[in-house]
Amino acid sequence: MRYEYKSEASAIITFDAKGTSGLAENVELKFSTVHIRLYKSEDKPGFFSGALAVAAHKDDEGYVLELSLNDSLRSRNWEHEEIPSFDYDFDTGEPSGFYYETQLNDHDFNSITNAVRCHFSEKIEDGRHLLFFDVKIDGTSFRGHALIDEELYHIKSKEISGR
Repeated sequence: MRYEYKSEASAIITFDAKGTSGLAENVELKFSTVHIRLYKSEDKPGFFSGALAVAAHKDDEGYVLELSLNDSLRSRNWEHEEIPSFDYDFDTGEPSGFYYETQLNDHDFNSITNAVRCHFSEKIEDGRHLLFFDVKIDGTSFRGHALIDEELYHIKSKEISGR
């Protein structure tokens, strides 16, 4: 099956989402495969950014849904009002500014595919269940996460037996 993406990635790594560690037994994903897509920085030579692509779902423009991989060490520990939001260029209507980029270090886009590690994590915040897909790339300082939209998974109710 051919998927249509907004832009070309420099490297793509495919994972079986349902087989990825950290997913609680009561969480049912509405997709089975994810792609980590890595992009060369347009501004900084030797740097890259990443996105989590969920090919089973499309964005508002009909492209494969891509969730930005954000800096786990900074954004998860900040209060909500301190997290940088996307600024918009009012002339073009496009987001500008905040992209989490790190250096390739000793990697290139061929070798980096073997260094990607991922898992799910979750937390409850203000009564809401938050599901994250965490990505670490060995040999780099990259520690990113994507917040999985609530429409992409279902929490199965815990049934009480013996009643």
